[in-house]
Amino acid sequence: MTRTFPPTGNAREDEIKTKAGYVEYAVFAGQHGGYFCGTCAAFRPKDYGQEGFCSGLKVPVVSFGCCNYWRIAIREHWIGADGLPL
Repeated sequence: MTRTFPPTGNAREDEIKTKAGYVEYAVFAGQHGGYFCGTCAAFRPKDYGQEGFCSGLKVPVVSFGCCNYWRIAIREHWIGADGLPL
């Protein structure tokens, strides 16, 4: 399986992310935190930035990342690629 996120240097974290289908959409890195992981109830932002922690996977993630567990995101918090609520 090809990794679709930068390696963390921690083999266990990378394995968890890979098994969860975690990807990072760098095209959204310059946007506010309302994309993908940033809309998920499991995302815990670090100092209100794009870096954070996933309480579901129990690994560090970024707000513009996404995994196979995106369905747990609160639907009312979903934000589209145009930055507007869905």
